[in-house]
Amino acid sequence: MRRQLREKFYQGLKTLELLIAVAIVIIIVVMAGLTIYDYLAGNVDLRDISSLETFLQEMLTFVVGIEFVKMLIFHNPERVIDVLIFATSRQLVVEHTNGVETIVRIVGIGLLFAIQRFLIPEALEALKNEDSHEQHPHR
Repeated sequence: MRRQLREKFYQGLKTLELLIAVAIVIIIVVMAGLTIYDYLAGNVDLRDISSLETFLQEMLTFVVGIEFVKMLIFHNPERVIDVLIFATSRQLVVEHTNGVETIVRIVGIGLLFAIQRFLIPEALEALKNEDSHEQHPHR
C-alpha cells in the first residue's frame, strides 16, 4: 500500500515535471519566433552591432532553455553537464570579459567536458551494475 502510494506520487511528480517542460518549450518557441519576427520586420536596426549581440544573447538563451528541458525529461548526469556547458559557453560568447575571466571560463568548460567524458561513463556503468544486481540477486 505504502509503496503504491509512493509510486503514484512519483508518477504525479514526473507528469508535473513533463508539463513544466512542455510549457517551457512553448514559451521558448513563441519568444524565439517573436524575436526573429522583430528582426525580419525591421523593428531592429540591423546596422547597429549591438543588435547582433542582443540577438545572439537571446538565441543562446533559448538554446540553454532547450538543454534545460532535455535535462528535465531525461534524468541523467550527462544532461546536467550539457546544461552547464551550454550556459557557460553562452556567457563566453555574449559577454565581453577580460582575459583572465575568459581563460577561467574556457578552463571551466574544459573541465566539464573532462567530467562528462571520463567520470560520468564510469558512474553510469556503476549504476547499471547495481541495477542488474538488484534485479538478479542470485548473481
